[in-house]
Amino acid sequence: MATTFTKAVTGENLPAETINQLIDALEGVVGKGHYLGASQVDDPDHYALDVQQHDTIQGLVARLRDSTGVVLLAITKDGLTIGGNVIVAADKTIDGVDVGAHTHSAAAGHGVKIPSGSLANNALSADVAGRAQMQDGFLTLAKLAEKMAYSKDAANHLRLEVKSVEITLTSTDDNKSASGTWDTPFETLLGVVIGAVCTSTATQMGRNSVYVSARSTTGFTVRAATSGGAAVTYTVDVVGIGIGVAS
Repeated sequence: MATTFTKAVTGENLPAETINQLIDALEGVVGKGHYLGASQVDDPDHYALDVQQHDTIQGLVARLRDSTGVVLLAITKDGLTIGGNVIVAADKTIDGVDVGAHTHSAAAGHGVKIPSGSLANNALSADVAGRAQMQDGFLTLAKLAEKMAYSKDAANHLRLEVKSVEITLTSTDDNKSASGTWDTPFETLLGVVIGAVCTSTATQMGRNSVYVSARSTTGFTVRAATSGGAAVTYTVDVVGIGIGVAS
C-alpha cells in the first residue's frame, strides 16, 4: 500500500498521474490507498472530520474494516455498531458507568444493571457474605428454617418453636391439662398449632377432644377431655409461632 503521494513541482506541468493518484486513493483502488494524518488542523469552530450522509433510507455514514474485510465499526442513521471488543482505559467510563473492576454497590456509576445471570458451581468463595449459609450453593428448606425459625441474632425475625407434652385421661369422664414453657420466650406470640398423637382405636374416641386452653409469649396449656369416651394417653405437639426474642 502506498505511504506517500507524488507532489507536484512548482512551475512544471501537472501530470495526470499526480491528479489520478488522489482520485484512486479516494475511490479505494487497491494499492493506491493512503493513511489520513490530518494532525495539523487548527480550527476552534469546526470538527477536524465532519461527515453528513443525506440519505434518509439507509443512512450509511461511515464504516471501518480490518484486513479481512470484517466490519469493526459501522455508523448509520440507526446508531453505532461495534464488531470487536471494547477496551476502556483505567479510570474511564462509558456514559458515566465504570465498567472496570469495582464493587457493584448500587452506587452511581458502579456497574450496569444485570436483569438475570448465573454462577458456576463454587464460583463464590467462603468469605462472601451468605456463602457460609449456602455451602452447596442451593437454598433448601432446612437452611430456610434455620434462618427464619431458629436464628436468634436478627431483630424481629419469624420464629417457630416445637414442644411436646403428655396428657392421660384416667376415666371415661375426665378433663386433664398439661403445660409447657418455650425454650426462648417470644417478643410477640402470633399463635399456636397443636397435633395430638394417640394409638387408641376405640370407637369411643369420637367423644374425646384436645384443645388449647391458654397461650402466652412464655408458654402454653393444653387440655384433653372426654365424656363417655375413652381413657387414653395423648402426646400433644405444640408449635409456637411468633416474632423475635423477648428482651
